[in-house]
Amino acid sequence: PRNKPSQRARPGLYQLIEFLFEGIILKETPFLWFDEACVPERGASKHPAEHEARSKFLDKGYQAAVNTMKLKGAKHYPALAYFENNANRYLLETQELLSIPSISSDEKHNGDMQKAAAWIGKRLSQAGVEAVEIIQTEGHPIVFGRSLQAGASAPTVLIYGHYDVQPPEPLASWKTKPFEPVIIGDSLCARGATDMKGALMVSVAALEAVNQGGKMPVNIKFVLEGEEEVGS
Repeated sequence: PRNKPSQRARPGLYQLIEFLFEGIILKETPFLWFDEACVPERGASKHPAEHEARSKFLDKGYQAAVNTMKLKGAKHYPALAYFENNANRYLLETQELLSIPSISSDEKHNGDMQKAAAWIGKRLSQAGVEAVEIIQTEGHPIVFGRSLQAGASAPTVLIYGHYDVQPPEPLASWKTKPFEPVIIGDSLCARGATDMKGALMVSVAALEAVNQGGKMPVNIKFVLEGEEEVGS
């Protein structure tokens, strides 16, 4: 539901690394809850009870991941140490991406759409995706990446996402500027923080961290489009 945009964000990195690396998850690593709560009509509920319930949902998801790790006996993996050492960089990179006003429905921002696609393509390459393409279309570009290190016999995981965002109007409803990311409490507030640049960067961070631990156990393909918010 649109009034619950943040439920996936915090457990997402733990779950993705656990899936990719057979039970590995992040433990005791600070990570922000990406949120658009700074704009009432798209953010957290105004009712404290519902907000508290959602916070408990996140805590429950994190604890479940920790319990899974304990059951599997994982104590230390290079991926975890790498993420812990680079968590601040990931946050800064997410803020950089959030500051690009990639509004797909406004042709005045076509240049920003190209800029966002190029930024993501470069970042995927840096994360270890060996083949990255920026595919131009009649509309906005698609970022396609593939990492086939696991070989033809291994399963392939397809990660879909989008880098376009909705217009921020009415601006008067915002408590912060939509394309100037700011941290308030445990939330990173900006347009696209949850839908879905924050989630996109979670996938990139997880892939990069797992790549530090050796051979990827699965093949990965990325399809990241720029027209989700205009009905692709």
